[in-house]
Amino acid sequence: MYRERSISDEELINDILDEQRLNGAIRHILESYHGLLEHMVVSNSGTPSDAEDVIQDTLVAFVEIIRKGTYRREAGIKSFLYTIARNLWITELRKRGSAVKRELLYEKSKDVTDEELMGYLSYKDIQKTVTDLLNTLEDKCKQILRMVYFDNLPMREMVAKLGYQNEQVVRNKKHKCMKELERKINDSPAAKRELKNLLLHGN
Repeated sequence: MYRERSISDEELINDILDEQRLNGAIRHILESYHGLLEHMVVSNSGTPSDAEDVIQDTLVAFVEIIRKGTYRREAGIKSFLYTIARNLWITELRKRGSAVKRELLYEKSKDVTDEELMGYLSYKDIQKTVTDLLNTLEDKCKQILRMVYFDNLPMREMVAKLGYQNEQVVRNKKHKCMKELERKINDSPAAKRELKNLLLHGN
């Protein structure tokens, strides 16, 4: 059973960082803010089912931001969760072509601080683009680049996992794989655009 008393944002953040208290923290967030987030979606052309999807994605994003240490506390948790949900719903409306509704939703809420969230969304967008391109590479290249950029494995561990003779062999293979990935990025206008935006905004 999670704490029945009200808790501060700082306590909630600490609970999210503690594996043993994480589930309780998530339950507390749902009990406290589910209605608010659901109302935001449903009152902006969404359905209860849409709201559930947005709320689940909001929780995943929020926990990841906290655990990455990029939440700078410029907005309280309530406002920050609302910002995450709002931006996720705006993104969904964009996919559905609901431009007018999207703009109205943005105008109603643009005073909420969301610098950390936009950095997170940019990161997730580029990560998906790069992942899609990685999946077009040969299996060994996919394995090596995932180890380097997603798993952050040191070279010595990669040598053991890949069965190569030494670290230099892995470095040479990584270099060739990166060249192939760069070629695919250059051949993809969407990937080049997202990478450029990422670099320009420093995310």
